Amino acid sequence: DKDNSTWRRPNRRWVDQEIYMPSAVGEAVGRIVVGIDTSGSIGQAEIGQFLGELISICNHVQPEGIDLVYWDTEVAGHETYQGAELANVVDTTEAKGGGGTSPECVPHFIKENRLDPECVIFLTDGYIGRQDPNDYEIGKPIMWCIKGNPSFNESVVGKVVHVE
Repeated sequence: DKDNSTWRRPNRRWVDQEIYMPSAVGEAVGRIVVGIDTSGSIGQAEIGQFLGELISICNHVQPEGIDLVYWDTEVAGHETYQGAELANVVDTTEAKGGGGTSPECVPHFIKENRLDPECVIFLTDGYIGRQDPNDYEIGKPIMWCIKGNPSFNESVVGKVVHVE
């Protein structure tokens, strides 16, 4: 639980109003954004594997909630899940997309919709082309979970993990 507070990092929800409050700290993870690649190079088998990774993430870190974003060249679908709903995500989600590949649409979507996740996790095959690091400046940790592309070792921003 986030039952302690700290003044080391002011609460970002209030700073823009020039009100400085402590931020909550603890073991619990708040909301996270999970971006699933639905570009043309991704089939149903990969989407199934990505959803399996999503369930594994939920079981390990038990986030308060998830903003599940399906993307290709733009965000094609956005679903939200809280608490107990996370257990049913595989049964209730509907993947959307199927075009090109532009993962920078996810941080743009986060900014436009004023989402405030603890982190962003991309589930992709990593065939994303050259990226501009400025597109990913959202002040949040980013992790790339790469499936089936062992040559993908560098991301523009964030950490890279290869999944089997």
